[in-house]
Amino acid sequence: MSGGEAQRVALTRLSLQDPLIVLADEPTGALDNKNKQLVLNSLRKMADKGKIVIVATHDDAVKDFADERLNISDYN
Repeated sequence: MSGGEAQRVALTRLSLQDPLIVLADEPTGALDNKNKQLVLNSLRKMADKGKIVIVATHDDAVKDFADERLNISDYN
């Protein structure tokens, strides 16, 4: 199973469980552009249905899908 397929299966299982809060750590980390868009669209749909979706990522493309952003930097 490819990374994209595994991510889509995980999102399908998650949507069947119907959680109030979704925590996603680097959900697009190792995905190609097509699968990245599928994952982000799925997370966006969950948020649009009233779910709280929290994503931790280094991927700048995710910010276009977010309602709010919190940037955390490493200060020395």
